[in-house]
Amino acid sequence: MPNWTIRALALLLIALAPGAGIAQTGAEMPKLAAGDVLSFSIVGLPDTRREVPVGGDGSVFLPLVGTLTAGGRTIAEFREALEAHLRGAPMLLPMGGDTNARRGVSASEILVDVVRYRPIYVSGDSALVGDIEFRPGMTIRQAWVMAGGPRRLEDENGLRMAETLARQDAAREEIMALRADIERLTADLEALAAPGDVGASDAEDGPETALGTTWLQARLDARESARETTATQLEILGQREDKLVELQEVSAETVRVAERNLERVRDLADRGVATATAQDDARYDLLQFSSRALETSENLLELRVEIARLRESLESEEAEAQIDLLERIEEKTSDLREAEAQYRTLQSYLATYEPEGGDERTPPQVRLFRTSSDGTTPRSADLDEPVMPGDVLEFTLRASEAAIR
Repeated sequence: MPNWTIRALALLLIALAPGAGIAQTGAEMPKLAAGDVLSFSIVGLPDTRREVPVGGDGSVFLPLVGTLTAGGRTIAEFREALEAHLRGAPMLLPMGGDTNARRGVSASEILVDVVRYRPIYVSGDSALVGDIEFRPGMTIRQAWVMAGGPRRLEDENGLRMAETLARQDAAREEIMALRADIERLTADLEALAAPGDVGASDAEDGPETALGTTWLQARLDARESARETTATQLEILGQREDKLVELQEVSAETVRVAERNLERVRDLADRGVATATAQDDARYDLLQFSSRALETSENLLELRVEIARLRESLESEEAEAQIDLLERIEEKTSDLREAEAQYRTLQSYLATYEPEGGDERTPPQVRLFRTSSDGTTPRSADLDEPVMPGDVLEFTLRASEAAIR
């Protein structure tokens, strides 16, 4: 293999070593713009899950909420704007089985996140030219590697090596994402198994990021809100039950009085004192009071069935939620095993390649085109500089590399 190819691949190995090119924690957060896609859902209502694109004017339409401005804001700023919007125009949802009752939805119950940002674009002396998926924290060096490195890597072995490195980087990110998902789901399952005993800040093995903690707290708040709603409904239905029981007792006593009155009228009729009309009136009164008593009993029975249904629904919903979380944890764990196996396979393949010693290749020159409110301004950039969605990167091999064939 030519020395220049070996030196190039060595540089790529160094660039993709663990920790290389990772963005600083204080890096600027990407601004939302047209082409980005957001996810929207309300905790506890899986049917509300949607993917909503940011429009050309920077606005985004959220179901049940309305149109909000997302362009020019970070995802955190957009969440704050959503919270402010809900304070001014609360969103109301039906409460349980009562079609007339409504409850407000808080901002913590609405999950909004970025599904994908608009891509970045690569041109110049890179193996691949075109768009590359943007990932938060991505640096120009990582974009350079994802584009296959220098386009003058012409031998088949070198191109295969560059592709393997890019796949390994993608597998590493997938493993980290899956582990974070499993941690969040496990913390949620523990909180569901012990309601009221575990908070988002108490889960030692729970999500380590602010986003994960917010997600878990939103789930806890939503479940607590659902429990309180059901408890309120049961209390109201219990009060109605007490009233119907009292009414049933009164109705039963009224029927007994009507029966005694009918017997009295019949006795008087037998002695020739009461008329046939009086007997008919007594029978009619007994029929009316009996009908009302029966109606009250039916209403009481229906109410008790509704109370039992609500209690059973509360228990079954929590059981179903636990089953759903267990299934999702199992699915994520299976995906994690596959990703880790793929990562080990790629590592084994890379271990068979031993680059020879030699001087490192001179890195490419980078020209960055970034669009802002003032327009698009090109400038030189460093390989370890973070990229933003929509950036255009132009790579140029220097004179010392241009002579390599």
